[in-house]
Amino acid sequence: MIKNINNLDNRLVKFKRISSDGTEIQREVELRSLQMAAGEPRSATVRLSMPGGNTVGHLVTTIDYDSGRQKFSEKVGNDIWESEFDWSEYVRSNRLGNADSYIKSPRRHRQQM
Repeated sequence: MIKNINNLDNRLVKFKRISSDGTEIQREVELRSLQMAAGEPRSATVRLSMPGGNTVGHLVTTIDYDSGRQKFSEKVGNDIWESEFDWSEYVRSNRLGNADSYIKSPRRHRQQM
């Protein structure tokens, strides 16, 4: 089952970027899809803002769920990205119904940024 979340505000979630020197910065990232199985998250596909010299680039990547830490966590480049949002509250607040749903914004209806 695919549920559309049309409003960008509904797709923004908090993540923490931990740089290689240990600096932590809280960022909002766009949640593109959330893969669930048996009522638990498996992975999240997110759009990250990546620093790069004088510009900021964007990277869409899939981040696995660490059930022991109860967070999505992944090393991307030299940084570690960790979720800072409650996935269960997120699913509940978006009224997804079935917990084995995908959250996805279809490309053909997605506004260009």
